[in-house]
Amino acid sequence: MKTEPAHPKPDRRLRSWKEIAQFFGKDERTVKRWEVQRGLPVHRVPGGSRTSVYAYAHELEDWLKSPPAEAEPPSEPEPEPEIETAPPPQGFRLSFGQGAIGLLALAFIIATGVTLFYRPAPPTILSGGGGDEVTEPLSPSIHDLYLAGRYNLSTRTPEGLTRALEQFTQIIARDPNHAGAYAELANTYNLLPQYALMPADIAYPQAKTAAERAIRLDAKLAAGYSALGFTEFFWSRDFSRSKALFEQALALDPNSAQTYAWYAMTIMHSGEFGKALAAIGKAQELDPESRAILANKALMLFHAGTTKEAIAILKELRRTAPGHLATHFYLATMYLDEEDYEGYLVESLKAAELQKNDAMRKTFEAAQKGYQADGARGLFAALLDAQRLQFDQHREQAFNVARTAGVIGDAETAMAYLRKSKEMGETDILAIRIDRSFKKLWQNEDFRALAAEIGFPFPQTAGLPAQTVPQ
Repeated sequence: MKTEPAHPKPDRRLRSWKEIAQFFGKDERTVKRWEVQRGLPVHRVPGGSRTSVYAYAHELEDWLKSPPAEAEPPSEPEPEPEIETAPPPQGFRLSFGQGAIGLLALAFIIATGVTLFYRPAPPTILSGGGGDEVTEPLSPSIHDLYLAGRYNLSTRTPEGLTRALEQFTQIIARDPNHAGAYAELANTYNLLPQYALMPADIAYPQAKTAAERAIRLDAKLAAGYSALGFTEFFWSRDFSRSKALFEQALALDPNSAQTYAWYAMTIMHSGEFGKALAAIGKAQELDPESRAILANKALMLFHAGTTKEAIAILKELRRTAPGHLATHFYLATMYLDEEDYEGYLVESLKAAELQKNDAMRKTFEAAQKGYQADGARGLFAALLDAQRLQFDQHREQAFNVARTAGVIGDAETAMAYLRKSKEMGETDILAIRIDRSFKKLWQNEDFRALAAEIGFPFPQTAGLPAQTVPQ
């Protein structure tokens, strides 16, 4: 199956001082001064240089409508900014659906292999005499950085992924021909939209570029094909190519737990839960200690209709690894389907806390108040209102608004936001075929037609999807 590539969101992102200046018809010096003196809403790339900035057109337009500030003083010549060499910080601080990690310099490194920013620390130096020893930090070896990066990648936390991004970037800066680092960098970018709220239209193109470079450097590197298969499915939506890439990765390395796990996730979206469980079962055999694989296995069991077993697995994961984000997202979805609304709210709020998702926290705090005031009816009324408000502020996905409307059977609202989700190229809409939030719409002709447009048609028989994917 193949559909057109995802489209960027209608809200325009300006990616440099030059584009911001062009937006106003001014020179760069003027808009830089506006940022300092008048609060022009300009964002900076974590870990980038001072010149790595971006802005959203809607925020600039809102700024223009705000009350004017005091008269600005005459402009003074500004020194040319210097390139900074600091590594990325230890955590992203992005609001949900807002902000971007452009990392244009990193994109250049990925594409060309040119070292721009990273300077390895000098080795430890000891004095040769009897005086005080003068020490400087040892630069970690590339091998140590690679192992540390893979460990941090496995944590599936915003902080861990941020550190992994930094470490793989350092490896590439020191060794532009390190195919493994490019493959793991691609894996990191594939996960950042889910765990650290990096915008998909920033992360996935970076992942694709890194994976393709890994393959160019080593045509037999299975991890490169696996990472690219993930991106082709969730971003480019070239489902047939994604399948071929996963199969090629497994042919090169039939013992890759990561490949089996990600291949299983893509299979699941078409409703083939038996095949998905077989693939995730193989992944678990190869890596029985992986929390991510176990959580995804629980998700697929839920899809296959064995909800009690799935919840039992996730409860144990929650006990042994309370900081594992997917566990709470998956439990929230299962509790919603089971109409355990207290559990749904608790797990949703915990997921928002772990993801550092302020918009989601505010949304479910409002839903919690609605539930306390008027039970399930109050919960969903408050939830839908809060999600619509956050969507209007570019802090919520259209797909999540549609899910809530689907749960309460508001077909008109659900379809309206599903169409917006499709138009905006949201990744989560790929779950349309199997998401039980829409079970009241499964016989709706418009809904089924939209699912087919996206690439996941319903079967012609009476068979319907078993369970849902939390997004």
